[in-house]
Amino acid sequence: MTGPEERGPAAMALAREATNTDDRVAARLCQIAAANGRSAILPVLVSVACYAGLLSRVVPSSVLRGWLTAMALLVGARLIVLALHARVESVGRQRWLVLNALSLVGCGLGFGISTQWLEFPQETWVIAVVNLWLGGLACGALLSQGLLRWHGLAFAVPALAPLQIRLLASGDPTLLGLGIGNLVFFAYLFHVVQRSQTHTIGELRHRVAVEAIVERLALEQARSASLVEKLSAEIARRRKTQAALIEARNRARDLSNLDPLTKLANRRVFERVLDREWSRARREQRPLSLVLCDLDRFQAYNERYGHHAGDKCLVRVADVIAGYSRRAGDLVARFGGEQFAVLLPETSELAALDVADSIRAGIHDLTLLHGASDVERVLTASCGSATITPAPGQRPQQLVDAAAHALQRAKRAGRNCVFTVTGTLAQEQEQEQNEEEK
Repeated sequence: MTGPEERGPAAMALAREATNTDDRVAARLCQIAAANGRSAILPVLVSVACYAGLLSRVVPSSVLRGWLTAMALLVGARLIVLALHARVESVGRQRWLVLNALSLVGCGLGFGISTQWLEFPQETWVIAVVNLWLGGLACGALLSQGLLRWHGLAFAVPALAPLQIRLLASGDPTLLGLGIGNLVFFAYLFHVVQRSQTHTIGELRHRVAVEAIVERLALEQARSASLVEKLSAEIARRRKTQAALIEARNRARDLSNLDPLTKLANRRVFERVLDREWSRARREQRPLSLVLCDLDRFQAYNERYGHHAGDKCLVRVADVIAGYSRRAGDLVARFGGEQFAVLLPETSELAALDVADSIRAGIHDLTLLHGASDVERVLTASCGSATITPAPGQRPQQLVDAAAHALQRAKRAGRNCVFTVTGTLAQEQEQEQNEEEK
């Protein structure tokens, strides 16, 4: 079961909601009463004018002028009170209700006192007309102000009581019957107004409650829309941040995999790809070729022209070598210093030798002046290529050693040339030894 401490917050929320509904209903009732009061001003003014015409026959002119002045002040006060409803929040609802009741009482007394100037016995039609006017005004007050508790009677009682007392005390059967009929009629009318008030207020309370629910739903929808908007903005921000992080990670990965000067793959990437292609070539028994390229007398070039010119030279040579990487599986890497490596999967010895010679010729065709070279007056390169179909027990380093050996042979042969090795370095050395013995 739910304990009192658990029911407390819910009960307090319901109490606050009920109080809020009561306040809104009371404010709406005041608004309706003020609007009805403004509509009743014209009938009141017409009744005052008609009363003045009727009383002018039996009341001295000085008394009539005083009465008209008093009624003008009372109606003016009534207009001021009705106008104050526009600022009811600053005036205060309870204070406005008191002022509204007092203005109604004042107007009712103004009409009620006027009946004391009628002399009994009087012509019956005059009494009937006065009773009819007062009764109509009282009915109007009951209907227009009856939504506010006792405010309808605030005008009706002061306006009718003086005449009713005189009618009941007149002793004339006709007037006595008129007074009793008035009491019965207004009692019935008051009962009807009270019942109507109960139903009207109940309906108004229901409408206000529905409006409060609609407002809460609209508020919740606006709050949900705001949360969705904030969530969407947060998701977009996180996606943007994630994209920036991915871009930064890719950039860092590229920087870690690329040589910073030539933008070719670095030695670490070369070794990783070599291991992978070696395993694939051994599994599929396909040839794997490697071309090593070394710039001739490049140290002398740096000493002669400076390291800045040397760096520019390396960048241009890297562009030439990268141009001979024709297939997606080929890899061009900076092997170290002025050395470059071209890994050629599924490439025969002759094809690798052709690539190596094309690279040598392309570097020569750059016609980069090299005044410190003893090979030619332009920059040249020596290349060594090796081709191996990997067998069980062989290692990738054997391909590198074979290509390096071919490169050394090219350098010993006078540079600016290409040598090739088929098989491992041990196989090549064995073949060289056999040739020397012959």
